[in-house]
Amino acid sequence: MTCGTVDFIATQDYMVRPPVPPVYVFCFEKSYTAVSTGLVRVAATAIKDTLPSLPERSQIALMTFDDKSVSIFDLQSANGTEYVITDVDDPFLPKPMDSLLVNVYDDAVNATINNVLDSLAEMNPPSVATDCCCVTAAVKMANLVMRHLGGKLSIFSCTKPIELTPSKLKKEERAPGSREIGVYPEGPERVLQMPRA
Repeated sequence: MTCGTVDFIATQDYMVRPPVPPVYVFCFEKSYTAVSTGLVRVAATAIKDTLPSLPERSQIALMTFDDKSVSIFDLQSANGTEYVITDVDDPFLPKPMDSLLVNVYDDAVNATINNVLDSLAEMNPPSVATDCCCVTAAVKMANLVMRHLGGKLSIFSCTKPIELTPSKLKKEERAPGSREIGVYPEGPERVLQMPRA
């Protein structure tokens, strides 16, 4: 520590536009293991207690995920509508980003945020236990939420992630000496059917 650093807060004279509000996206795994061990309850309670200490103009989004789907909450609706996206290969936003990110200090949505966090804390575990979850789809969806503003993503997970991509082409295996045609044929016609860059 021989060379220190100094941070200066820029004044209005040095800004072209107002600063971007801080964005926080919280993702909760809702698998059997996560709910039964108390991970979801502890994380939801901790976030609820932390919200009043976030900086002014902070925006948040709440998401959940399991082994088959990713969910995002519309915190601007009165009851915190949950949108479930089952297409984990290509997740999408069910509503415009502006309605999924809400200001923590907006009194109109503060009660909804607390209700959703309370419902997550009191969630019952699913009946089927799985040992993996689609956290990669949750990260892709959170990236869609934060793509214009940036932000911080907090993921609360306790099982191993899986890559759910059934739409990927797989190399076809052939038995030795088999005459079956694979993805690309053998012989001189193979050159004609190979993709070119």
